[in-house]
Amino acid sequence: MVVLKALGLADDAKALLDEFLAKRKEERVFFDLDEHLFNKDLGDPDLRKAFADRLSVLVQKRDPAEVLVRIDADSAWGVDDIKTLVALGPDDFYGMFKKLKAIDLRRAVRASLALGRNSPADKDYAAITANATEALKRIAAESPMNKLRVGKWGIRID
Repeated sequence: MVVLKALGLADDAKALLDEFLAKRKEERVFFDLDEHLFNKDLGDPDLRKAFADRLSVLVQKRDPAEVLVRIDADSAWGVDDIKTLVALGPDDFYGMFKKLKAIDLRRAVRASLALGRNSPADKDYAAITANATEALKRIAAESPMNKLRVGKWGIRID
């Protein structure tokens, strides 16, 4: 785009960008420039805006439980994973934890607590852990057995 504009072909550059976007049906992550290796090299404001606009209208279809299980299994996560998890409130974590069983439950709890504990200065990570902790405290209050189970995660239950 930059080259075409420098050659005085701004209208052609716009038309090519429009055609490119019309034909691309990739997942949301494709349009997230933060995920691109050469993000800093994409300096054209029209291109950046077009990608941001497309990104904003694409619905993120991610199951938070699957995200947490994968984070724990792989010890890795990305920007979209954190965006998915930070959107959850304590009620969402409560419902998720109540539905999960066995290894998936342990992985989801471990991952949700580890994010904030390992990076306490990051507000998103801290929020994820705080919301998960609140949900776990609510679960602990339901029975003496749940209190013991939740206590094993290092959560103080008063």
